[in-house]
Amino acid sequence: MAPIRFLLIGAHGNFWQRVLAQAVQPFGSLAATEVDDLLPSTAAQYDFVVVDAAFVENVPAVIRQVRRGNPQARVLVITLSPTWKRARDALKAGAVDYIKKSLDVAKVREEVQSALDKIPPP
Repeated sequence: MAPIRFLLIGAHGNFWQRVLAQAVQPFGSLAATEVDDLLPSTAAQYDFVVVDAAFVENVPAVIRQVRRGNPQARVLVITLSPTWKRARDALKAGAVDYIKKSLDVAKVREEVQSALDKIPPP
């Protein structure tokens, strides 16, 4: 299996980015960008996009923007405060999963693996 190219939107340069980078290391590599710097062409370069809802005001709009730039991209939304309404909106916009943020690398890796398992083979 080819290495997966992950993109984190939001949380650029903070501790959470380091946790996520360690968590996805067995699967591939992680890059990060701020939501204000996201272009549709940027999303086209990545296989899997992680949206940090703590730093993204309109999560469904960002998911739609990512999917316009890369319809094949898989989007995972992470948050400190999950709600059923925000989760429903994210999933309806095209996210593969909506999870609670953790600083436990092993737990985050499990969540990423679970999201990867939800992706049907090509």
